[in-house]
Amino acid sequence: MPRVIREGVATPYGECNICKRPTRSHVLEPAIYDEFKTEEVVSRADDYAAKQWEEVEEVVKYRLAKNAIVLCHGCYVEQEKKLTAMVDKNYDRWMESPATYVARIRTIAETYKYYKFEGELETKIKSLVKALKGSKNDR
Repeated sequence: MPRVIREGVATPYGECNICKRPTRSHVLEPAIYDEFKTEEVVSRADDYAAKQWEEVEEVVKYRLAKNAIVLCHGCYVEQEKKLTAMVDKNYDRWMESPATYVARIRTIAETYKYYKFEGELETKIKSLVKALKGSKNDR
């Protein structure tokens, strides 16, 4: 059975990854479905017909294989505040010598990308990544 992500379908409710409240507010990883084919009867002869017949059609169906990873809005905002505070506190130091803080900058950039944060934080992280790439080219 192939595994697929269904783009045109709303994310099913799941537990917040942090506080366990039911939500689908912020999707970090979409739900994954198993795709399978079945035959469904489209029409058939009535019960009193002399010859019994059935017309079947092949239909694609989906079964939830892995739940989506979601965060409620409160936890999402909390994570954004934590990341923003960390970047604001260390931004100048990291920009002075990005090669020294390669692992930290990479972790921050991956966290930012995973949570899909936006706004002012985005420009700071992009400038950190750009500075890091520039420092790698200087070697």
